[in-house]
Amino acid sequence: MRRTSSERLLIIKRRSSNEHDAIITALSPQRGRLNLVARGLFKPQAKLAGHLEPLTVVDALIVWGQRPLLSSASSRQSFGRLKNNLAAVVLASQIINRYQRWCSVGQPILASWTDLITLLSDWDNSSIIALPVLTSGAQVIQWRLASHLGYLPDLQHCAGCRRTITDGRWEIDQAGLFCQTCRPTGLGQQLSAEVINYWQMALTADWLQLTKNPPSPTILEQTSIFFNDWLNFLDYHVC
Repeated sequence: MRRTSSERLLIIKRRSSNEHDAIITALSPQRGRLNLVARGLFKPQAKLAGHLEPLTVVDALIVWGQRPLLSSASSRQSFGRLKNNLAAVVLASQIINRYQRWCSVGQPILASWTDLITLLSDWDNSSIIALPVLTSGAQVIQWRLASHLGYLPDLQHCAGCRRTITDGRWEIDQAGLFCQTCRPTGLGQQLSAEVINYWQMALTADWLQLTKNPPSPTILEQTSIFFNDWLNFLDYHVC
């Protein structure tokens, strides 16, 4: 007899397989990224199709085998209001792509999964969300995911002398923060104490409130430039 289990999943992608079947990509808090077969999903009479839309939380029954089968699913949260906000959908898709790339099959991601559902639920419960709030949320949650997976840079110590510092120059080529004495001769970005404190606050229990109160436009621009440089380095050299 094949083993079965009940799982709560976030559906993130589905694609056709054969004539009527589908491959469902989902995130599980206990098992990370999963690729599941949904048989007959694209048949006209299929009952599962409405439950397996991307960006939907479901309670699912999985039959485990060489190709795990998604036997049944019941929607629990569909984020309908979020899906009507184009900016939120675009940024949510970017976040989901990051989770899909970084999270391995079988890797527990309980804290990161909870973070993701918390952020999406907050966006879904808000009738109007300013773009800076959405941007801040998208950045912070990816930063927290990187922290859970051990990908974060050290923003507390100089990469040269290892002395504790409160600000410094970020050098993308070396993915490190350098003090005034040790900094290379490159064109790195100066990170102020405010910017560094912002990213440290993103790892605390108050992270969601932080996203609702983004910093001043000047600081937000600095955090975004650093974030994008760091993310590009990570994509090219690590992930």
